[in-house]
Amino acid sequence: MTTWSDLLPEILNRIAGKLDFYEDSVNFLCVCTSWKSSVSTTKTMMRHLPSRLPMLMLAESDTDEDDKNEHEHEHKLRRFFLLSNGGTMRKLPLPEAQRQRCVSTHGWLLTTGEEEFCAMLVYPLTRAQVDLPQLYMFDELYFDQDEWMYYLFSMRKVVFTSPNPLSSDPSFRVIIIWGRTIGFCRPRDASWTRINSWEGHLFDISYHGARKRLYVVATMGAIYECDVTNDVLGPKTLSRVTRRRVWVLVCSVGVFTRVGV
Repeated sequence: MTTWSDLLPEILNRIAGKLDFYEDSVNFLCVCTSWKSSVSTTKTMMRHLPSRLPMLMLAESDTDEDDKNEHEHEHKLRRFFLLSNGGTMRKLPLPEAQRQRCVSTHGWLLTTGEEEFCAMLVYPLTRAQVDLPQLYMFDELYFDQDEWMYYLFSMRKVVFTSPNPLSSDPSFRVIIIWGRTIGFCRPRDASWTRINSWEGHLFDISYHGARKRLYVVATMGAIYECDVTNDVLGPKTLSRVTRRRVWVLVCSVGVFTRVGV
């Protein structure tokens, strides 16, 4: 008798093509090993599927019972909490995030590790990877007896100028706050580019796709902007656009909302 694991890849691809949300894709890939390994359509489409609600990646644990089970995948597993499925817990192999600092945006993780100040984008559902320049530009990182250390606030936030790092969009940029420094890059760049010229403490950043502007919130709610998608070489300079008191800048459906006025 044919079992679920014996379904032909052509049938599985047709089923996968009817999935509407990435949470459904996670459930689909977790049915069994053969479903996860044989489906090509799902792994491609998942990069573009919307989410019902956020999916939370839980912290790794050195004493995870999954690591002690001889039947589990040889790589480290990470647990994901799916809010949209009533609090369903899923386990996915994600060795790329092992012992890495992670921040997320658009369903991607930006991971940084000790080896050569490395930085990388990882898509947890497919383990697609995009290499980024090393992080030597950031003042908050320094060497101490041939070992790297984090200083001040470490990596605080990442934003994209467009949702998909794997697209051919020439304007795609990765923008991060590390400690008191803002930098951006393209995946093919040799190094990060610095963004300068705000006053006081740095609170938040957000990117407005329609206006093609990066917005920065600093001390006393001062808002600054700059264009990070032009090809002019060298550090970018922010321009101040308001002096009103704003604590957090939120962009939803292309509209900015000032919170904490």
